[in-house]
Amino acid sequence: MTFDPKSRATTINDLITQQQMVLGLSDEAITDALGYENPDVLQMIKAGVIKLPMNKAAALARALEMEPGDVMHLLLTETAPELLHAIEECMGPLSLSPGEKRLLMALRKSANGRETAPIFFEGAPIVAVIFG
Repeated sequence: MTFDPKSRATTINDLITQQQMVLGLSDEAITDALGYENPDVLQMIKAGVIKLPMNKAAALARALEMEPGDVMHLLLTETAPELLHAIEECMGPLSLSPGEKRLLMALRKSANGRETAPIFFEGAPIVAVIFG
């Protein structure tokens, strides 16, 4: 299951609460997934008392059945918007659009582990992929 973009959370606290309801996850399950022993840590994150550490974004994404880039994007938007802007300015967006994700997954499936090399045709909306 993936996050419903129509009910996009604006904070990590909201994201945890929303996805927890959608997936029926207990605080203990998320606490375990994050590697914490004390469920009070998750309660403090959900209450906004402490921030989710950046190194926990991927673990939270797995627990909430989301894309890690989407969780990291929200975390950076909330805690370090200037850093997010600098990263995306230099490296491009952290998250792929749904169409980009489908295209990439289809490419990976078709490649079946082989190296790929895209070929772009100038001035035309055509991309060819060569499998090695």
